[in-house]
Amino acid sequence: MLPQSLHLEQAVSELPIRLKPVARAAAAGSSSESISLLTLATGDPKSPAPLFLPVFFSNLHPRFVPTADQADAHPDDFRVPVANAVRSLEYLSVTKSIPPDAALAVWYWVGDWISFL
Repeated sequence: MLPQSLHLEQAVSELPIRLKPVARAAAAGSSSESISLLTLATGDPKSPAPLFLPVFFSNLHPRFVPTADQADAHPDDFRVPVANAVRSLEYLSVTKSIPPDAALAVWYWVGDWISFL
């Protein structure tokens, strides 16, 4: 069960209307929308960047981590998930803090990606 601070719909409901579809698309794997959110999170100190945590967290799901054999055999199939994971890791590196209830879940999923990368 996900901690409350990682619930996507709760965070999205608190975003400005213009960002709700961007956040949902980024959480669903849209590369261009995750770039938009990362740019906003890192470039605008007034952005609702803490609310982006569930979006970027969703792109770190272990089901997206390819095995080394899969990545070697079909690298193009994993370009977007790997790029989204890297952007998610970048977001985590610039976010001010991770809520205590989410820290373990976030770092558990980060560990899977770090092992792959």
